Amino acid sequence: MRRSSAAKLVIALLGLTAFQISGFAETPAAKSPIDAVLSRALLERGAMIACAAVDDDADTIKFLKISWERDIAAVKEDLQKAGYDDSAIHMLVDHLDIDKATPRFADRAALTAYCSTLGDWKMRWQLFLVSVPQFELRRVLDK
Repeated sequence: MRRSSAAKLVIALLGLTAFQISGFAETPAAKSPIDAVLSRALLERGAMIACAAVDDDADTIKFLKISWERDIAAVKEDLQKAGYDDSAIHMLVDHLDIDKATPRFADRAALTAYCSTLGDWKMRWQLFLVSVPQFELRRVLDK
């Protein structure tokens, strides 16, 4: 009897957690196709920076961060050309902080486990260079 009560409690807690998390699923940022492109790119780049730390490659980490800053500068230009005013542009890009989006891990084993779930981040970086956020953003703006 005690076991079924514990199971019911676990199921209730899981249901409550799922309900609460579902409230976060559709943030105001997720409503904009432009923000969706930028958020996806931010998360991807953050993951790449985190995984570059596995190799202790400070130059690559610096390069990935600088390339993110350059991508955001290009995105701002694209949005201006598309007719967005400065306040709208700031609303779209100011929250895209690469340092906050880069996962941190308590130990090297956790970092290695995280990166192993992502696959070869260096290959993804090469593919990412072909599909930088500006290109996808331009497709969204053209619609």
